[in-house]
Order: sequence, then structure tokens, then C-alpha cells
Amino acid sequence: MSFIRTFFGDIKPEQLGFTYSHEHIVCRPPYWVEKGENDLLLDNKEASLKDVLDFKKHGGQTIVDATAVDYGRDVEAVAEIGKEAGIFIIGTAGFNKSFLWDAKIEEKVRKVIGPFDTYTQWIDHSSINELTEFVVKEIEEGLEGTSYKGGQVKFGTGYNRITPLEEKTIRAVARAHHETKAPVHSHTEVGTMALEQIEILKSEHSCNE
Repeated sequence: MSFIRTFFGDIKPEQLGFTYSHEHIVCRPPYWVEKGENDLLLDNKEASLKDVLDFKKHGGQTIVDATAVDYGRDVEAVAEIGKEAGIFIIGTAGFNKSFLWDAKIEEKVRKVIGPFDTYTQWIDHSSINELTEFVVKEIEEGLEGTSYKGGQVKFGTGYNRITPLEEKTIRAVARAHHETKAPVHSHTEVGTMALEQIEILKSEHSCNE
């Protein structure tokens, strides 16, 4: 890793402090919204701010918000919480796992990625290089058209299998990692498919032997 990029600019390693490496601060995952699974929504900014202030009170300084574009993130709300709490936020470019992609794409996201109905349609119709360009843009320019840049690139896979579209996003994220030097975040479902993920990364020269 050649940089530590937060919503508020690049920082030095000694500025990180105690870091929570995987959190979702404010999000409304479209898949769970459509299913009516309210327990999986984190859409109360005030409640999230209270939790982050508790984190800060107990010595926390940095949170990695692992919410990708397909998980209903609220970039502006998360940035505001970071400012109010006085902590660093590291945002995430990339993708989650494929079963979430059947959900309808929110209008604010369609303005950024194009007129696709679902995430599955978008990923299926896009080339690996086009998906790579999207991830790179979120690291170098900002998440979902905001000025808040991502600090890591992410991919995910489901339980006991890697779908063709998941492999496509792994390769896109690997290539974005090479271009940006951003660190890689991997989601495994109940710990499965990690070794298979590594083999794909090796084929993209993104994993040391």
C-alpha cells in the first residue's frame, strides 16, 4: 500500500490511531429494502453518530467503511458523521457479493453508472475494463460523484461458490488495485472461497506467491 486515503485527504500511518477495519456506518442496502428486512438497514444517521462518538470516546481514530456502491451507501451522511466525531473515514470502491445485485439500482447511482435497471444488468453488460474504470474513478475522483475519495478496493463472493459475475468483479478490482495501488478488501461468506479468490488474484498478478 502506497497511501492511506481518507474522506478528508491522505494521511500518514502514525495518524491512523486505533482503527476499526470493517464497518457499515450509514446504508440502505437495496436488496434488503426490497425484501423488507429492516433489521439489516443502518439508515438512522443520529444513531450511527452516537455509536461513532462512543468509538471515539474509547480511543478510536479511524473507521474503514466497507460499504460498496451496491450496498446502499450514503457517502455524504458518513462524511458528516466523520467530521462531527472528529475521526478519519476510509471509504470503499468496488463491489459486494452477487446475490445482492438483483436489486434495483437507486436513481442517484444510475446517474453515475448509466441507465441500468439492476446491478446484475450493469455488471453483466459492462466489460472488465469498464468496471475497472469505475473503481479507479471512485478512488481517484470520488465515490458516486462526490468529492469523497475511496481508500480501498473491494470485491465479494457468496457461500461456497464464485459466480461468473463475481469473478468479473474480482478481476476488475485487481486491475484497479494495480492502477491505483489502493489496498484490497475481500469479502468471503462464512470464510468460504478465500483460496479460490487468491487464485484469481494470482492470475491477475495481484497476489504474492
